[in-house]
Amino acid sequence: MIVVTGSVVARQDSFDEVRRLSLEHVHRSRKEPGCISHAVHVDCENALRLVFIEQWANGAALLTRVRYSSLTVPPRSSVEP
Repeated sequence: MIVVTGSVVARQDSFDEVRRLSLEHVHRSRKEPGCISHAVHVDCENALRLVFIEQWANGAALLTRVRYSSLTVPPRSSVEP
């Protein structure tokens, strides 16, 4: 199993949109072959940070996801640099 983590910090005025897009992304990923789990959480110490935790069956499943994912990236203006 491979575990992938990541995070993004939204701007205050765009948090709801970034959270919505993040949930859409997570729900799509869960349907992909080899995805064991994929979740997004709000950081308890920074309420604007969304933390992603993914579990994949193996490297091949993860590489397929990276190559062919329809990842929805929040607009750059919605997140902190």
